[in-house]
Amino acid sequence: MDPDAEPAAAPAPATRFDIYKVGKHPFDIVPGRGGRDWMDATFNGYARRCLPMVVANATGWEILSPCAFEADWDGRQGKLGVSFRALDDYPHLDQVVDGAFGHGVLTFRFGLLFRTDPGWAVWLRGAPNFCPDGIHPLDGLVETDWLPFTATMNWRFTRPGRVTFVKGDAIGFVTLIPHLALDPVQPTFRTLDEDPDFAERFTAWKTDRQAVQAAFLNYKPGDQVTYPMHYVRGRMHDGSHAPETHVTKRRLKAPR
Repeated sequence: MDPDAEPAAAPAPATRFDIYKVGKHPFDIVPGRGGRDWMDATFNGYARRCLPMVVANATGWEILSPCAFEADWDGRQGKLGVSFRALDDYPHLDQVVDGAFGHGVLTFRFGLLFRTDPGWAVWLRGAPNFCPDGIHPLDGLVETDWLPFTATMNWRFTRPGRVTFVKGDAIGFVTLIPHLALDPVQPTFRTLDEDPDFAERFTAWKTDRQAVQAAFLNYKPGDQVTYPMHYVRGRMHDGSHAPETHVTKRRLKAPR
């Protein structure tokens, strides 16, 4: 990037997210789900109280696996090192999944082409807080405001072994980002002493967090544990409300 160049103008609000089914066997795409099985399984559903995680889980659209299948990596770096097989009667797995990249990478060709407004891109990644053992999703930023071609979703084995996906698992996650608006941003270090009001509010929230951690660590079977819910309710400690932009639940629109 030319350091003397004028910063890019911030893009207009996104209104366009077009999805074209261009493959022979396009995958389904649905609004992201806020829950995760592992979150439900935590003590008292503790992880479900983490609003940033719940909202992140739903801030995008999930691309769903069309079948149950297992994939193996034998450790070889060539494309023959990865193999896979369907665990149900889905007949097209070899047309939508391959290991052609090599190096223990599993590639999904999901048959969807995206188009967005100028300045907006698709961030293609794994579903937030979905953590299969032995394999990790790889992120890609796709300039969908001009690129007339499909992207692939890639996962890399973290070690030789076998992984299993079930039908309906999120093999990809699409969220929109005004990426050009990031270039002119100048991060700045500051001290809390510069903003006493903000420092006071931070201290109150820190006390809240410490109370939650103490209740969790000192829990005994049969105890009734309560947690401060200021963030979920969108309230400050003095009783004032958070801005109207505060989000407690996200339900994106389904493609139509």
